[in-house]
Amino acid sequence: MQKGGVLTYIKDLAKLGVEMNAETIMYQYESKRMEEKEYNWDGVKIKDIFVPEGEKQPQKAFDVIYGRENSEGTVFIISTDQLDVKSKANNVIQIQHGIAFDIPENMIKGVWAGSKPLRSISKWFRCLKNVRRLKNVPNTVCVDYNYYNWYRTLATENNEHRMHIIPNYASQCITRDEFKVKLNRRQSVRKIVFARRMVDHRGSILFANVAKRILDEYPDLVDITFSGSGPCKDRMQEIVRGYENVHFTEYLSEDSINFHKGFDICVVPTIYSEGTSLSLLEAMAAGCVPVSTYVGGLTNILLDGFNGRLCHPDEESFYNTLVEIVKLNDSDFNKMAINSYQSVVNAFFIDKWKLRWTEVLCSLS
Repeated sequence: MQKGGVLTYIKDLAKLGVEMNAETIMYQYESKRMEEKEYNWDGVKIKDIFVPEGEKQPQKAFDVIYGRENSEGTVFIISTDQLDVKSKANNVIQIQHGIAFDIPENMIKGVWAGSKPLRSISKWFRCLKNVRRLKNVPNTVCVDYNYYNWYRTLATENNEHRMHIIPNYASQCITRDEFKVKLNRRQSVRKIVFARRMVDHRGSILFANVAKRILDEYPDLVDITFSGSGPCKDRMQEIVRGYENVHFTEYLSEDSINFHKGFDICVVPTIYSEGTSLSLLEAMAAGCVPVSTYVGGLTNILLDGFNGRLCHPDEESFYNTLVEIVKLNDSDFNKMAINSYQSVVNAFFIDKWKLRWTEVLCSLS
């Protein structure tokens, strides 16, 4: 299993398996402990499998699991295509969580960062590798149309491969009554939240710099909260140190809707590697107006100016767009919040996600 949003996704998928009255097993491979343990979580079996650390570890783990569990009616789900697991069996499906390799040339590290030609070659190799990954198994579920459209430009479609587009989802929404109360309680100070992993590619430092500029220029208009953890947290705290209307906190994933309910604006300043973001959809489900970069699958969720704002992934563009939203009059702000909330209720709610996944699973079992 993977961490972060992928883990949340797989947990919800396992819950769906239980709801379908299917025996549901989640495997995670271990390289430290030789003993293999089994747990139970809400009707889901969780099993550890020991695989010595080394080359092709995920493949070795999958081969053992497939040999143990394969029987009529069984479907195997690989949590992410980045595990690079190969199988020609028709009952195997992988999940593609968005383009994770769209790294800007100026952020490429290692030996490939030495010159512009090397950086260009690096990006070309990444594309080639990920086209190949799509062909590892016969079935893929992809969380956004952006990836599929990219794939179509680079490779001839393979009729033997079945691609299913199932966008991500919000697992809960505030009630319509709660949303009405929130609209009527708008205050002159806009409460802004950044609730992401604090890493470079999520735009952590980008937004910290934007936040500092807004706090300097519009100190009476905003209150900003950073929620999360990660390697960029110390640097972010240093950038905005000394401001009274800045807060750092964390929350449990299951409390996301209640947490976001207390904010007016959510920011998603992603620089690269994004599908249809769970955290964006959860914020919208809590009645927030989103300000996001037009990266990856985020453009499958937002229509600029209708249910949020989209901008280029750089500080100047994000600053200008966010200031426009902060200074928006209440009538236009609430109109955008309503469209944001309704977008999730009508198009990105978990019930629709479950229905589409159920159709896929039934077609394979």
